[in-house]
Amino acid sequence: CDVKQLVNGLDGGLMVDPFSDDELMGAVETLHTISSKGGKRLRDASQPILGLDHANKAYRSVYDALKKPNVLYVSYDGMLEPLGQSQILSYLKLLGRDYNISILSFEKKKDWLNEKNVDLVKTLMDKHSLEWTALSYTKRPLVLSTLYDLAKGVYHAFYIARTRKVEIIHVRSYIPALIALIVTRFIKLKFIFDMRGFWADERVEWGIWKTKNLSYVFFKIMEKQFFSKADAIVSLTKVG
Repeated sequence: CDVKQLVNGLDGGLMVDPFSDDELMGAVETLHTISSKGGKRLRDASQPILGLDHANKAYRSVYDALKKPNVLYVSYDGMLEPLGQSQILSYLKLLGRDYNISILSFEKKKDWLNEKNVDLVKTLMDKHSLEWTALSYTKRPLVLSTLYDLAKGVYHAFYIARTRKVEIIHVRSYIPALIALIVTRFIKLKFIFDMRGFWADERVEWGIWKTKNLSYVFFKIMEKQFFSKADAIVSLTKVG
């Protein structure tokens, strides 16, 4: 929808005639206004644009039409990995047209050594206005390392959600889902669970866990929480 057409098509009162999204959001110094009697005047740059609570209906309608939801995407897979670039960044850069996306990922130490790839990913993030927070992935000791990563993830997710006014938290697989489950207990957010597959069962199939393993039992219990608390669930197939 063309902003000028939308504004000029509304009736009555003071009309706002923005020339860009930035002007509408008050990010530039001047804004033109049109009175109901016709003619234009340039707003004094020293005077702040009125907040939405005091704005007229035309201004509020345009703002609502242009507002892009703020999304936090959490992945335990790194953006520096081939999988992160092919399966995650490839579609997040497209979603960035309609959403303000912040990415929280866990990066392996070895992946930072490829400086060319690091520069490529950073350039891609900047080009598509993706805000990226990269945490270090901890491998050892088992279990404790995951708990440490979980604590870091929760802390940074809270910070991002608060400072960037996040409305939706979109998580990829089970560890990030734990982060979302904790964060959404304290902050009201829409929760999208991209489960990929039944992760705990897959680890049993791969011979990593046994069905009596405490980690398996824990995640099968939490799996039910993920399903019940999520506002939307994404799976690779109809059966997960």
